[in-house]
Amino acid sequence: MINKEGTAKLNTTIITTVKTSFILCIILLCTASGIAYDITWNYHSRTTWGDGVKPDGDEHGNTNVWSYLKAPVGSSNSTLYSGELLWMTGTVAGSIWALGPNYPAGGTDWFMVSQHGTHPSAAFDPVIAFIAPLAGIYDISVTGAATNGEAHPNSDGQMFYLQKGSSILSSASNPSSGTTTVSASDVALNAGESLYFRLNMKTIDWFDSVALNSFTVTGTFPDPPAAVPEPSTILIFGISLIALLKRRLFSR
Repeated sequence: MINKEGTAKLNTTIITTVKTSFILCIILLCTASGIAYDITWNYHSRTTWGDGVKPDGDEHGNTNVWSYLKAPVGSSNSTLYSGELLWMTGTVAGSIWALGPNYPAGGTDWFMVSQHGTHPSAAFDPVIAFIAPLAGIYDISVTGAATNGEAHPNSDGQMFYLQKGSSILSSASNPSSGTTTVSASDVALNAGESLYFRLNMKTIDWFDSVALNSFTVTGTFPDPPAAVPEPSTILIFGISLIALLKRRLFSR
């Protein structure tokens, strides 16, 4: 038989065990839903640039991440963007994607995407696409510097745009000889959806060459669950422990 002192000890033990099990359940539920990991893509670290084939890969082993398009001048309608560009080598800008074949003859032929830079034309805006390899939440930041705007008094700078599809996320005006950063945060993308950086000439395309000093995209993704007991397992353990304590006390 168990006496009053034993009953009191048993009740205290049961309450403590139930509380502990409940707290463990809450901790596991919170930590399981709060863990995440980040991956950063650096445009300057992309792979396969120079083989004349689009899209380029990334530094993480994905092959379909960076691509180069043309947009009708001033247009944010991504359904009108086209990848029909020519791969050209031996130009004054090096190896480039351009409208060609007469780059840099002037007019629309000033359009180009080089390894680390861009130049808009009077008819088209160059577009660099980041194609999301994974579904997640993305941040994007691009810093561009006009490299020869000061060479002509009529140069009026450029416009930078970041887009998700046809939606403009943010924009910035870059002076003719300035450096500007444009960024956007917390952009939800499914795998295969695109973020676009688009460069526009403002009113004239003279001396609008822009060097991309920095171009990074960071994605946040759910972490695979760790190998920890499920909350129900903790509860079962607590109940079993209570039953064992009861048996030991009543057997005395």
